[in-house]
Amino acid sequence: RLLHIAPFYEPAWAFGGMARAASALCRALVARGHDVTVVTARLHPAHPPEDAMGGVRILRVGGPRPLARRLFPWSPGLTQRLAPLLAQTQIVHLDHAECNR
Repeated sequence: RLLHIAPFYEPAWAFGGMARAASALCRALVARGHDVTVVTARLHPAHPPEDAMGGVRILRVGGPRPLARRLFPWSPGLTQRLAPLLAQTQIVHLDHAECNR
């Protein structure tokens, strides 16, 4: 059981390469027989809070819209959301984005 935490994930393609890389990695892990859950930012109201794509379970958490527009997907309450998942997880992979302005 793998937990992948990524600020950007499918179908948030407008946010760049991290969404594409995270999606490709998670789908490849599912193809190898792994149980993969992704926790990511809910960047668009049309994206459901819980979803499944390509065998990957996706949990999206909301945050302040102005921060998301600045590519800073912070979510109050994320710790509480992750706590029950961590008890069921064997490996955690954390993506992060660094932005130089």
